[in-house]
Amino acid sequence: MPWFLLAVLSAIGAAAERTFMKITKKEGVDTVVLSRFVFALIPTLAILPFFGIPIIGPLFWPAVIVACVLDVAATTLMIKALDHSAMSRSIPLLAFSPAFVLITGTIILGEFPTIIGIFGVLVVVLGAYVLKLKLHSGHHLEPFRRLVREKWARYMLVASIIMALAAPTFKTVVINSSPIFAMAVSFPICIAYTLVFTWIRREKVHIPTEPKRLIPLVLLGLSLFSAAILVNMAFVTGIASYIVSIKRLSIFFNVLIGTLIFKESHAKQSIIAGLIMVLGAIIIGLS
Repeated sequence: MPWFLLAVLSAIGAAAERTFMKITKKEGVDTVVLSRFVFALIPTLAILPFFGIPIIGPLFWPAVIVACVLDVAATTLMIKALDHSAMSRSIPLLAFSPAFVLITGTIILGEFPTIIGIFGVLVVVLGAYVLKLKLHSGHHLEPFRRLVREKWARYMLVASIIMALAAPTFKTVVINSSPIFAMAVSFPICIAYTLVFTWIRREKVHIPTEPKRLIPLVLLGLSLFSAAILVNMAFVTGIASYIVSIKRLSIFFNVLIGTLIFKESHAKQSIIAGLIMVLGAIIIGLS
């Protein structure tokens, strides 16, 4: 099933993207958001001539304008959350978005997943929920307690809700154009939004030129490019809630990266939760 493989590969790209968000957060939220789109736009424009300009559907422009606002907002909140928490603690809160997409996908796209598919989505969410529990407490309400106590957790939950709206909206953009053209138009709009929001807040933003600082920002943009092109291609034939669920395997990848690279704890729990998420992905693939 091509969309399934594309969604799995997009999860790897998304995990790399959030890792570079964590690495580059010291550059400031606005610089990271701007760099993310700028360095994703360059390869997009480079390959666009090979694919050409598609026939534009009637919903393309309204959808792309809304989708870009949602994407910039969600990215900003994610970076703020990552700036104040360990990656293995904050990223799992994105697991709620597949459950939300079951609703938004039905409302916006009219997609109706099968019972087996819905079960698979919920298993993925369960796996990420287990991932979020703290080993030393094991309390089943711990993720929700964090929403009350910690601002970064609220940032990530709101980002999760926004992404649940963005996913079916971006799919509308793709099916009313093409995967590459959707990126070629949405990235410049996201850049413009970022600059306008920065100007309104009177914040200074610039992309550094020193290689040590520039290279991680370039890699951030390239990882966004890879994740975006793969998930857009998956959107052509797959159901949005399924694709978002598979893409959330990036949570497991991010926790492994947090454990191995950033020396964050709870590796055993991460593996158990990750296996639950993989099981959910398999169920979705068989639905």
